[in-house]
Amino acid sequence: MRAFYSVREFRAELKSRGIDVSEKAIRHYIERGTLKAQKDVLRPSRWLIPSSELERVIPLAQQAS
Repeated sequence: MRAFYSVREFRAELKSRGIDVSEKAIRHYIERGTLKAQKDVLRPSRWLIPSSELERVIPLAQQAS
């Protein structure tokens, strides 16, 4: 398990667990504050999402579908 995921990696993890969401939607959730993330220090245009968010989001997303 990784400490942080990029938006693309986060989407791939969700998709592998049967939750289909776009990268654009993930970025929107970050900007709204629904998902916690931080900017990459070396590449400030990229978001880093902690692995704890993956564990928090999966049960909520499965309930919604």
